[in-house]
Amino acid sequence: MSMAMASMTPGPIRWSAPRDHRPRRLYVREPAAGDYVVVETDPPGYVSTTPNERSAVVSSGSTTANVNFGDQFPPPAQSITGLVWNDGNTNGSPDSGEPGIPGVVVALYQDLNSNDTVDPASRLPRSPRPDAGGSYSFTGIGAGDYVAVESDPPDYTSTHPTPSR
Repeated sequence: MSMAMASMTPGPIRWSAPRDHRPRRLYVREPAAGDYVVVETDPPGYVSTTPNERSAVVSSGSTTANVNFGDQFPPPAQSITGLVWNDGNTNGSPDSGEPGIPGVVVALYQDLNSNDTVDPASRLPRSPRPDAGGSYSFTGIGAGDYVAVESDPPDYTSTHPTPSR
C-alpha cells in the first residue's frame, strides 16, 4: 500500500507499507497547519472498502485522527444471477403468471475489452442451466465486465436483447 498526503505547500509526503498484510498507521511529524488530502493506493490483490481519498484538517499543535482506509484481501468472490422465463406479454419483465423456463443454456463471457461484444476466446468454462423455476447463477467469479448469452430453447424467441451485460 502506498499513501500520499498533499497540501497547498510544495511536496507530497509519501509512505509505503511492507507487503506482510498487517495494519499500519501513518504518522507525519509536525505537518504545517492546513487542509490536506490523504490518498491511499491499493496494494496488488486488494480492493477498497472505503474511498481512497480523504480530507484532513491539521490545526497547529493538534493530532488529526481517524483518516482511515479500508482494504480487503482477497477480494470477495462475485456472482451473477438471473432468470429465464416465458415472457407471455413480451414486455421484457417477469410478471405474475409467467413461469420460469428450466434447462436453457446460459453462457458467460468475460468482456476483456468492455465493448459489450462476445469474444469466443473469453468464454468461461461454466454454463449453468436454470433450475425448475428458471433461475440461474454464476458464482465465485472475479470482479470485471461480463456478457451473458442465453440460447433460445426450441419454440421460443427472445423478447429481450441477447447478449446482455
